[in-house]
Amino acid sequence: MSDILIRCPVTGQAVLTGLTTEIVVFETLPDVDIPLRCPRCGQTHRWKPTDAWVAHPVNPVRH
Repeated sequence: MSDILIRCPVTGQAVLTGLTTEIVVFETLPDVDIPLRCPRCGQTHRWKPTDAWVAHPVNPVRH
């Protein structure tokens, strides 16, 4: 599972949404507004999946 992030429109910094997904599921999310209380600026932002991206998962070390 990977984190879903958005960019805070006030600070321009990446913000974790608190949601995780598989990339194949993320690409099929409906185009609906999702509210987020931004930890960077304190405001509530409304975002859609088209505003977001999925963080690259960390690859586990294989022995």
